[in-house]
Amino acid sequence: MIANAAIPLAWGLTRLWGFPPLLGFSRLPVEPRGLATAAIGVALLALLLATGRRLEAERKGRRVR
Repeated sequence: MIANAAIPLAWGLTRLWGFPPLLGFSRLPVEPRGLATAAIGVALLALLLATGRRLEAERKGRRVR
């Protein structure tokens, strides 16, 4: 989950602030394909979180019965 969140986060940071100081903070351009890929990554992360919460709720519900 951490790796899935880190990829779109790193993409966004390199577009907003650029690379680390060793490379001179050069900002990368926002390309449509990269933006779509980052959006898909965020959507998949949200889906994983929702699925995990739903499974945890079901598991807790079964223990109570």
